[in-house]
Amino acid sequence: PAALTAAVVSALVSSGCGTRIVALPGMALTSLSVRPMELLSADSVTVSTADSFSGYASPSWAPSITEFNRNAFTLTAIRMTPDASDRSLVAIGGDNSGFPTGETIVYSPESNAWTKSVPDSVMRSNHTASPIRYGTDGHDALLVVGGCNLYANPLVISHSTEIYDPSGGGVGVPEWVSVAPIGTARLGHVAVTLSDGRVLVAGGTRDCYSRATYGLDSVEIYDPY
Repeated sequence: PAALTAAVVSALVSSGCGTRIVALPGMALTSLSVRPMELLSADSVTVSTADSFSGYASPSWAPSITEFNRNAFTLTAIRMTPDASDRSLVAIGGDNSGFPTGETIVYSPESNAWTKSVPDSVMRSNHTASPIRYGTDGHDALLVVGGCNLYANPLVISHSTEIYDPSGGGVGVPEWVSVAPIGTARLGHVAVTLSDGRVLVAGGTRDCYSRATYGLDSVEIYDPY
């Protein structure tokens, strides 16, 4: 991309054009604004040596359709319906012009369009959103954990754990489902979906301001079954 940015969020999607990398920059280091989303075709990049950029072909960055005016959000690729052939990108929450949001927006690589989905009732940033198998048919969903509402009074470090179900239990209308809260409220943590379907959550902090001072060394596992 043309500008150096902080908090870049990227994800892999597949479409009729092949596998592409989607990059959504956060706050630009030079102008305190964001650039449009860009797409990089993975088929256009080759590497001949590990220690040099000379082996890269000219990558085909293509600007997409929107200014994504937020940072500290999540971007995860899932199938919006059980029979969907392609994965869509779901962007949740983040810090929008200095205020946390629960806005949920879905990008379809097939139509190259963003559409608003049902918003999260919990406004948060610096959370995680991990893909899981959900429901009796095991369709795609997202486990959203923790985060911070920097502008709540009093300030909130969230225990909240919710599932974003894009197919709404099979009725085709996306919904949010509250599940058991995480034991330790945290933000800035990592979350990994394990091979058995559980989600491991580790580290992070319990303070929106002094992240280095209040770091966490605890690990928790969410079992969706």
